[in-house]
Amino acid sequence: MKSVNKNINRNENYPASAAIAAIAGWLVPGGGFLITRQYAKAAVLFCSISAIFLTGIYVGSIAVIDIVYAKPWFIGQILYSPAVGFIAKAVQSSGLQAHGRPAEIGQIYTTVAGMMNLLAIIRASSTAYKTKI
Repeated sequence: MKSVNKNINRNENYPASAAIAAIAGWLVPGGGFLITRQYAKAAVLFCSISAIFLTGIYVGSIAVIDIVYAKPWFIGQILYSPAVGFIAKAVQSSGLQAHGRPAEIGQIYTTVAGMMNLLAIIRASSTAYKTKI
């Protein structure tokens, strides 16, 4: 018996789609799932990751994003979005510093949000790798 659809390759991969989804996911949390047309998942990820990040900012102040004195934390925070880099430059130029327990909690929350976004980026890019955008 002959196959009717012999031109369809079901094991086709699309690395360009994965790269686009990864970049979109880093620019906006959940953005990679917008590219793959999974709108509900994108909205849930955007709201939850942003809520965690903004809670960290609220608890510890904007000064928890510190590229000079808290570089290990900043590496995790920059995974949230490239906007964190602009915030870090503004904090650095203004001379703001965060100290004490609230600052530590804020750094943890913002870093966890960045790492959660990294997981979302990986998932969105693996989904996009298997589908044509």
